[in-house]
Amino acid sequence: MNNDDNDIIKIDLDIFQKKVKNYNYNDINIDALNKKKSYLIAKFSCFNEKYDSKFLWEKKKMKKNVFKSNWNTNKSNTNHHFEQQINNDKKLYTFTTNKFNINKDKKSFISLLNKISNNNKDTIGNNIKDIIKNYDNIEELLDIIYIYIGKNNDKIYVEFLKDIININKDIFYNSLKNIKYIINEKYIKNNILLDENYDDFCDFQKDKTKYLNLFDSFIMIINDIKDNNIINIVENISNNIISIIDNLENAKSYIINYYLELLLIIKKKIDINKFNIDISKYDKSTKFILDKFNL
Repeated sequence: MNNDDNDIIKIDLDIFQKKVKNYNYNDINIDALNKKKSYLIAKFSCFNEKYDSKFLWEKKKMKKNVFKSNWNTNKSNTNHHFEQQINNDKKLYTFTTNKFNINKDKKSFISLLNKISNNNKDTIGNNIKDIIKNYDNIEELLDIIYIYIGKNNDKIYVEFLKDIININKDIFYNSLKNIKYIINEKYIKNNILLDENYDDFCDFQKDKTKYLNLFDSFIMIINDIKDNNIINIVENISNNIISIIDNLENAKSYIINYYLELLLIIKKKIDINKFNIDISKYDKSTKFILDKFNL
């Protein structure tokens, strides 16, 4: 396993299976595997999406429908596509991360975030902290850390968020005030549970995971840094979410559930103002979340 690979590597599945069969598992480098795991989770969304039965069911159904349609319209093309798919399925792929022309420190910062784990956080963490201390555009690093937190809710990344706050609190205050947690209008206008809106459904799941993870990190910050400005900003966000909920009309359950889940996270540290929801308008999943507010 080489963390410095810069090219796409394709391995025939038969060859890979033979290697696995004869592999001496006592030679496995656990630390290297953990580094590669953290890298894959941070860089590629397919490795960090939470299990969602609806998501998998829709994906399977869509593939099935596409296959049927192609078969009925052009059998020969479908056969060719199917054979090609079989050949593709027998390949394993890794992807380059060296495709952006970025400055040396920024590239090093991203590389270190990819490699950091609980086993090496003391050594690599110090290198990351040094970059944060000496980097001119601290907002750029903050945006990068947000990306990692959004994809992988790990307290390791929150520690570097605190380093940025210690250097420039105003930058963090401003980013918190402008966090774009409000649902994209397309998720409201389109019923993302319908087959034809499958892509919107996938995008919504990614956005939801991102902001739930970020809000979790903000609560961690409040726990560790007793900063009244941060508390006040999050309280304002909470009140705004309640206002959104109060003004929702004919919204789907997945919309209100998203906002309720954000409030549940905020509620861990901040008192939530009362809000009223007509539960008869929503499905059982909404009631399940509402019950948690009374625990």
